[in-house]
Amino acid sequence: MSTIDLTLAEEAYKECENVLTIRTGPFIDRLNKIEDRTSRRAMQITYASLRIQGPLSLMRPFGRSRTPDQALQSIRDWTDGVRLSSQGQPKTPFQHALADTIERFNIPMAPWVSLGEGLTALVNQEPVDDVATFLLRGRQLALPPANVFFRILCSKKGTRRYHLAREIEIEELSHDPALFAYCVGSMADIFRELDHTSPPRSSLPRQLLERHGLDVDRLLEIRNTNEPTQNFVNLMHDLTLFGWTLYESGVSKITQVARHLSPQAIHHLDRFLNHYKVVLQQMEKARFSPSVCDNVARNLEPRLVALPESAEPGNAG
Repeated sequence: MSTIDLTLAEEAYKECENVLTIRTGPFIDRLNKIEDRTSRRAMQITYASLRIQGPLSLMRPFGRSRTPDQALQSIRDWTDGVRLSSQGQPKTPFQHALADTIERFNIPMAPWVSLGEGLTALVNQEPVDDVATFLLRGRQLALPPANVFFRILCSKKGTRRYHLAREIEIEELSHDPALFAYCVGSMADIFRELDHTSPPRSSLPRQLLERHGLDVDRLLEIRNTNEPTQNFVNLMHDLTLFGWTLYESGVSKITQVARHLSPQAIHHLDRFLNHYKVVLQQMEKARFSPSVCDNVARNLEPRLVALPESAEPGNAG
């Protein structure tokens, strides 16, 4: 039996909305413009859970944990908190709000479990040897939020609950756009991420780097000279082709089911994808200059950046 307290949920919804109002970025700006209040709040509360609280479990500078063991425990604690919400047994105001959203939009627990697996792989510094592993990591880290966000955006309002059209397979619909965003984010972060691990590591497939005569040491040299070599440009062109293929495939799938979606849903889906599209175009135009890559990475909606302690939505209660 559900024990959701809507008064506590309302408190957390308001705090989350206030926190995200003071954070800037193309994704949040678009999120805050969703007209339907219930959908907007659902997006905000799940964003806070999937894109802020989850990554905060990682070690510094991404999150707040000081050691790998502390990070792994934090991931377990975060997942357990979401599970309480999913089971309708929330303990904190934030969990009450998340439980309310999960119930209203019939959201499964699976996205949070998948994201937890991806975060654990990052903590354990599991290597990315090939393209298959790169895609798996994208499915673990990028697909879960996209799955939930698309579900909320595409649901149609009932009396209290929101429902998806039966013809729409939401995970399939969100798959390629999510991997497109993950690919673009990885390309933009190609230099900045070298500072986040010791020794430096890259999230790009090792086999792909080696195919172009590159490794982490060579990437560090390119960043320090700010002069992209031809083999680096070739690598980024390969990734660009891969990214645009995912983008076009994703748009095609959305177009095929457009008749089942509200015009507002299509509008927001397009705008959410657009800022990744612009980032990729900016990097292409600059011939993948390291300084431009760093700049667009900073301007992308932060994926693994910690909030100030006082502003974390999970601190509600």
